[in-house]
Amino acid sequence: LAGTFRLGDVARVAVETEARHLLGGSSFVLGAHLRTRMYAFEEADVPDISLEAFLDCVEEALAAEAPPGALTAPIESGGAAIFLATPSQKAKEAARRRFGERLRTRDDIEVDRLTAAGDSDAVMDLALLATTDALVTSEHSTFSYVAQSLAGVRPFVVTGSRAAVGG
Repeated sequence: LAGTFRLGDVARVAVETEARHLLGGSSFVLGAHLRTRMYAFEEADVPDISLEAFLDCVEEALAAEAPPGALTAPIESGGAAIFLATPSQKAKEAARRRFGERLRTRDDIEVDRLTAAGDSDAVMDLALLATTDALVTSEHSTFSYVAQSLAGVRPFVVTGSRAAVGG
């Protein structure tokens, strides 16, 4: 998919600006997308992914994929960063507690994907995920699949309550 989708100039500049703002001088970025239920009609179709299993997988993927020294250096000095894309404030707060300053996420986003602002924020998150060096994704998530296809990486996939599958 990487050659199929191209951002227009305005969108590309916006993504580059946001990436510089969020990810600073990091030498390695682990992208993570946690799919959560956003609407009542998704109850039967969207799996309930364990937040703990997801965060465990992020930690394992970071340890496995980050280059030597990137886990000890501050992000601004070439350290590793984690970019988390999820509509869940609960997940963002738990990840922030677990990963501290390494975690980068977009807090002020519109999560209602039935609005133009929600669509724009989703596209921004997708584009940011596509720039990452490695990915942790959620099962049954087209959003995750498109991000990993655009990034050209083989993701770590979290399924239900189990941690990493693949990678």
